[in-house]
Amino acid sequence: QIIAFDSRGHGSTETVDDANLSAESQARDVATIVETLWKDLPPPSIVLVGHSMGGAIAVHAAAKKLVPSAVGLVVIDVVEGSAMEALSSMQNVLKGRPKSFDSLERAIEWSVRSGQTRNAESARVSVPSQLRKIGLFDVVEKEDAEQPATSIGSIAEEPEEKIDCAQLEKKKKQGKVYTWRIDLARTQPHWEGWFKGLSKLFLSCP
Repeated sequence: QIIAFDSRGHGSTETVDDANLSAESQARDVATIVETLWKDLPPPSIVLVGHSMGGAIAVHAAAKKLVPSAVGLVVIDVVEGSAMEALSSMQNVLKGRPKSFDSLERAIEWSVRSGQTRNAESARVSVPSQLRKIGLFDVVEKEDAEQPATSIGSIAEEPEEKIDCAQLEKKKKQGKVYTWRIDLARTQPHWEGWFKGLSKLFLSCP
């Protein structure tokens, strides 16, 4: 049996505080999910598996023995040294990321063109759940809207005129403007906590 759940701030599941992406909160989420699924029954032997940040959270959960029935730990594409080095460039990555899109298709296209995902098929799966529709009273500056770009792979979209403020407001009223679910810049205080000391934590896992 495989349990693939939405991490806090990821996927279509929402929490009361999606922006709290601290290692402690996310590790506790893992334990809470196990407790909720099995309730009063003893859970089976569990192998924790995680990729990138998810791998770091799996390590935190295992090291703190938050899942008592855990018998194995698999982490993919997460190494403390390289992860800590990558954090220094995250601000530049965020600065180059559009704050809004006038359609899901445009967001998918940007994801492929910018290298955030490798192909359109992958982007169509992973991008929509990272976005939310902008409400009528949300403020989005004119320059934040992603502009039309050439098609990538199987993505084809008719050219559109540059969005002006009036068009943007109209699209907002129609519920056709999207922004990121999570403002990653606000989660910066948690970044170091995901990876710092991860190697030692991994080796300390029972």
